Amino acid sequence: MKRHEMIGIKQAVRLEWMQKTCDLLNEGKSEKEIRAELKSYLSDRMGRGVFDNRSETARNFSISMLMKTWVTPEKELLPLRDAGLKLIQKASEDEKSAIHFCMISAAYPFWYNVSKQAGMLLRLQDIITVKQIVQRTKGQYGDRPTVDRNSRFVIRSLYYWELLKESDKAGCYQKGENREILSDDIISWIIEAQLHAVPEGKATLSTLSNDPALFAFKRKDLNGAVIDRNNDRLEVLRNGVSGEIVMVKGLY
Repeated sequence: MKRHEMIGIKQAVRLEWMQKTCDLLNEGKSEKEIRAELKSYLSDRMGRGVFDNRSETARNFSISMLMKTWVTPEKELLPLRDAGLKLIQKASEDEKSAIHFCMISAAYPFWYNVSKQAGMLLRLQDIITVKQIVQRTKGQYGDRPTVDRNSRFVIRSLYYWELLKESDKAGCYQKGENREILSDDIISWIIEAQLHAVPEGKATLSTLSNDPALFAFKRKDLNGAVIDRNNDRLEVLRNGVSGEIVMVKGLY
């Protein structure tokens, strides 16, 4: 699918921009109204968190990503988006960051895959480098300047979200503090988002529970019965060899 092949992340994205977009949607604003408000909101907000005049090109890149994630996602992501909008209204701050992370992962699987490379490295070592993450991402997407540049936008975003933190050495990162996800409903929704982030649209429950892309989020493991009860958009199949397999109903 095109969504899984494209790079897409052309600017660093801040968490508060994601929340602003959700707030506008939950207020019932139209697509046109949201775009106009984001244009004003981002006119002087830089990715690094300071206020300064932004170029129109940079601002439009940011608006495009925010709109594509929450306001005008691909058709198959609309049920996920709608459920996420409801869940985020009562979520804790940690859970809100997880919902935003997973929604942009579904809309832009490149984000998910860069995060996955970071998570895999963090399982091997406490300190990881930008170069290591970029090289691993190039192994998946090809050795292109676009992959290099846009991987760095994702990495910087993870830092701005405090999912990664800088080490004493430039260009090196450590894992940030864990974000705790307590709600069974939100955990079940996260699983749905994970499945949208992979081309197959299905995975074993054990794979989903141990996903390195979600390295910064701490959640309990759910069994298939709980997932069935909390998310009617998912189907859990029992397989004697692979264990429980979860898939999005009617997706592929």
